[in-house]
Amino acid sequence: MFTSGPAHGEAIGSFNGDPLFHASLAPEEYRALLDACGFEVVAFEPEDPSCGSRTVWLARRREGFPQAQPAMLAPSQM
Repeated sequence: MFTSGPAHGEAIGSFNGDPLFHASLAPEEYRALLDACGFEVVAFEPEDPSCGSRTVWLARRREGFPQAQPAMLAPSQM
């Protein structure tokens, strides 16, 4: 489970009085990255009013997908 922005873009807010930068990918990009890492999207609720208009994702690992090794994605995989 994670939250993101509802669309590709950047925003600057604040946290405890300090500036906070946030960037989000487009939903299609999140889906592609999750799929490439062996996850299927179970639920996607953009700007869900039941949780403060946050965009919420729930994903689970597909059965039979090999366990990922800790590593950074190469720019060509993004």
